Amino acid sequence: HAADLYRLDSDDLSINFGLIDAQKTKALFAYNSVRETPRTAPNKLRFVGLDADAQYTLNLVWPVKFEEYRPSSIAAVNGQTFTGEALMQFGLQMPISFPQTSLIFELNKA
Repeated sequence: HAADLYRLDSDDLSINFGLIDAQKTKALFAYNSVRETPRTAPNKLRFVGLDADAQYTLNLVWPVKFEEYRPSSIAAVNGQTFTGEALMQFGLQMPISFPQTSLIFELNKA
């Protein structure tokens, strides 16, 4: 029940934040679509505040059944392990989703 809160830059199309424990071993990140993007694709979600040298397993934990306009990279990366540096610098391309959609990602140090 204790974590550091990271409010991520918002483009008024989504509200995003992360919660990371003090040891940087566990994290939850939320992508919250407010309205439909006028662009080809939404911005990437960058997992700010992680340990750059650590390995993290990334899992979409909510919603259990994710409905999207078309298949995205989420299914391909779900359950995969990445460096903290890659997650912070490159992030994850968010899918085109319906307005008022929330995605919750759990990261655990491998």
